[in-house]
Formats: sequence, structure tokens, C-alpha cells
Amino acid sequence: IDVILLTDLFDLCLVVMRHTLGWDLDELMYLRLYNTKSGTLKNLIGRPLKKAPPIEDLDSETYERIKILTMSDKLIYEKAKSILMKRVLLLENRGVDVVGESVMLKNMNKKLEKECGKTDLNRGSTAKIKSKCDLYSLKDVAYEALIGDGGDVPQASAWKGMLP
Repeated sequence: IDVILLTDLFDLCLVVMRHTLGWDLDELMYLRLYNTKSGTLKNLIGRPLKKAPPIEDLDSETYERIKILTMSDKLIYEKAKSILMKRVLLLENRGVDVVGESVMLKNMNKKLEKECGKTDLNRGSTAKIKSKCDLYSLKDVAYEALIGDGGDVPQASAWKGMLP
């Protein structure tokens, strides 16, 4: 089974993946670790990342160089998006409201963010993490450490000290 995940169509990709793998919609809920739109994106050691200059501020030589260097990325992205859209159409032809489910997932995630008391986990919010939000707020590394080699998710008591 192959899965396509594009960040700009993330929720749509998750809904397609849900139907591919037979998952429930609530199993796809997530909390954002980084909010790239807020301008507070940080690297792995917590330092703020420099914001790239707007494309219109680049000189023509730099712009052309970037175009050449990212040409293969653009081709891969366009191919992946084309495959994704074919899968969306296939599901919609089978009666699945993929866009509607995507909107529903987005709303479920907004509600989860509100219930968990934070919208950007990287800001160091002092909001108390509620028990139902513990798993959603784990970073990949912490989650992988929790499940270990056996793939079993441990009891909530094992999460203490591993939450951000």
C-alpha cells in the first residue's frame, strides 16, 4: 500500500489514507507540533528559523537558480498531487464525500486544539495538558519510545515525564 501525504492538502490526504487502510475518522486526529503560519517555527534545538525572503525580493539570478534546483521537487509534487486527485475522484465515484470528511476532520482537530488548551505546541504554552490530549501532544520520538519494539501503546501512567 502506498500513501501520499502533501502538507498543503494534509487533511485530504489523511481522509484518502483512512479509506485505503480502513481507519475511523477519529483515529486521524492530531495536534500541530509547529505552526508555520505564526512565524514561530524553530529548529530541532529550539532556535528560531530565519524566514525566507518573498520570491519577488529575489534577484533574477537567484530566482532562476532556485527554479533549476527545485525542478525535480516540483515534478515529484505534481505527480503525487495528480495521483492523490485520482484517488479522491475514485472514492467520490464510490459515494465517499472526501472533501466533506476533510472539513469534518479539520473541525475535529480545531475542537481538539481548543480542548487541549493550545494551538501551537512549540510555543511553550503553560496550559495544562489534559489526559485525553496526552497522546496527541507527543512528539514522534517520544511516541516511538513509548511503544518500543512491541508496537503496544502503554498505559497512560507510562507517559509521565515524556510529555512536552
